[in-house]
Amino acid sequence: MRWSAEKRMQNGSFVISTPPYGYEYIDDKLVINQEEIKVVQFIFTSYLSGIGTVLIARKLNQLGIKQGHNGTKWHKSAVKYILSNPAYVGDMVFRKTYHTECFPFTRKVNNGEISQYMIEAHHQEIISKTDFDKVQLLLNEKKHSLVPYNSVFNRKIYCGCCGTMLKRKQRGDQTVWVCRQHDEDSGTCKYKEISEMKFHAAYIQLHNKLLHHYRSILL
Repeated sequence: MRWSAEKRMQNGSFVISTPPYGYEYIDDKLVINQEEIKVVQFIFTSYLSGIGTVLIARKLNQLGIKQGHNGTKWHKSAVKYILSNPAYVGDMVFRKTYHTECFPFTRKVNNGEISQYMIEAHHQEIISKTDFDKVQLLLNEKKHSLVPYNSVFNRKIYCGCCGTMLKRKQRGDQTVWVCRQHDEDSGTCKYKEISEMKFHAAYIQLHNKLLHHYRSILL
């Protein structure tokens, strides 16, 4: 059975359990879903026009568009997954994930542990290769613009409004701390971002206050 599946992956005839959003199987052939293709095109067009993944997901939810067969809400991770999936230019990657052979059986991302197969021109594309490559460049730029998690305050600061952990972000040439919940949806938390310089100043002020007056404050 495993040998048969391996051969079908190699020749591109393997049928995955869940087709990529925007596609469906008809007679074991991956074809475009005429309703979902509009959503995929909207996601790519929006991102290329400068709209971020959070706002794209929010817009899809506002329009009442459900994600996949389970009808779940859209999140930025789902939008990013579509933007980075080569299936939309007609290529298919088989065995992106795999299950371990020992108990407890877990599903893991395939980072070269077992064979993986890329079949080019496997099915009809939804997005042009040119636009797809532009999106990958933007995603890569976004990835490298993130502030490295080397702060001593990493995973130690929480929002005073909702209790969610804060994260560091880059705003141009300024580093700020922002509530993750507010960053995802500003309507769920009113916490405003604070510059790292102001945060450091507040921390030093509190540290000095405790250093010189700890008896009256703590004891």
